[in-house]
Amino acid sequence: MFKYYLAVLKKYATFSGRARRKEYWYFALMNFIIGICACIPIYYGIFKLVFTLAAQGDNISEEVMMEFVLNNMSYSTIIAYIIYMLYALAMFIPNLAVSVRRLHDVGKSGWFLLIPYLGMLLYLIPIVGALVYLGLVIWFLVLMCTDSQVGENKYGADPKAEERNITL
Repeated sequence: MFKYYLAVLKKYATFSGRARRKEYWYFALMNFIIGICACIPIYYGIFKLVFTLAAQGDNISEEVMMEFVLNNMSYSTIIAYIIYMLYALAMFIPNLAVSVRRLHDVGKSGWFLLIPYLGMLLYLIPIVGALVYLGLVIWFLVLMCTDSQVGENKYGADPKAEERNITL
């Protein structure tokens, strides 16, 4: 699992070529696990602050509450948040690149990555827009779970060729 994560990081900004399902989904899983682990100290600090505020009672004004939050937010929570944001920022390009390569593997252009994001504009249409957007997200998820195209396509050689015993 970790070798696929490292393989994506080695191809940090490589948008050409193809990426197998294993490569994409193991990278996504490792990012999820690292994100959860990085957020534990953040959530701990926030919960500690919320419970301390709750113990103060209901009759606290908004200004006093904001002053309390700013004065009592622990440095470890702030540092953990900064580290998490730096990690998320560093993983943005590899995530984008492996997603484009995964789309190439199923024979689609990397521009298909924009469809779910452009579909968010459909939220401007009540109910119907939300349902269409949900359909686009499900379609995109199915696309990312689809098996590779067999053989070479216009984006490159089949990454599963050795497993399929295909001679190129």
